[in-house]
Amino acid sequence: MTITEQTILEYLGSRGAAPLRSINAHLDQLGLDRRAHVNDLVGNGHLAMQLQPKGSLYSLTGHGERALRALRNGDGERARPRTIQMGEGRYEGRELRAYDGRPGAMDAYRLPSLISGRQVWRRGGLGK
Repeated sequence: MTITEQTILEYLGSRGAAPLRSINAHLDQLGLDRRAHVNDLVGNGHLAMQLQPKGSLYSLTGHGERALRALRNGDGERARPRTIQMGEGRYEGRELRAYDGRPGAMDAYRLPSLISGRQVWRRGGLGK
């Protein structure tokens, strides 16, 4: 669960139900990303959406209330920043080297390109 999703659960836990614009305004005020988090919470059963004539209202489901209670008690899954596990050893960058899978495959790169009727070499020199 992301920090934004936890914030949405806390917000609705204190208010009961709220329209999407109120939830988004609260997230904007805190400087949190609001893309797709409400839809994700509806999709995984934490929020219920009630259609209204002037827009939808979102409220916690039983599952959402249990998740919020667990977060408040310290038993729930806490948000963690996304991290990348770096591999061990030294990075060689083999995929960045010139392709050498077929003899002659890179010969075209030794020739100039034709740009606006002029030959331009890869290293910036001009031809005829």
